[in-house]
Amino acid sequence: MFKQEQINEKEVETIIGPSVKVKGNFQTKGSVQIDGQLEGTLKIEENLIVGENAKITANIQAKKISVAGEIKGNINASESLTLSEKSKIEGDIEINILSAAPGAIINGKIKMGQKQNLEKTKEDDIENESE
Repeated sequence: MFKQEQINEKEVETIIGPSVKVKGNFQTKGSVQIDGQLEGTLKIEENLIVGENAKITANIQAKKISVAGEIKGNINASESLTLSEKSKIEGDIEINILSAAPGAIINGKIKMGQKQNLEKTKEDDIENESE
């Protein structure tokens, strides 16, 4: 796995190992490290570390996310998203701060801005849909 500068691995509560396959909705208040496969949704109140061999097919919401593996799905990181040179993202990204190493692959839209601006945009979208 690549060096974690923004997420302290000692704070990780849950680890999904390389031989584990999870299917369904996953929600936690703590930090999570995924080195296996996951399909469904991820709602994490703290941080997410996606290992080099991880393959995730899910919409993801977390505070800080570091990716070295593959994600197919939309990502919402309220603070930051860090991509290693081997990471591959297929989906839309909504973040405050993006850090991508040369070689990282992103196929999707990227929406960047301060957290308040992202929340305001969501509120505006809801209001516009109801009109």
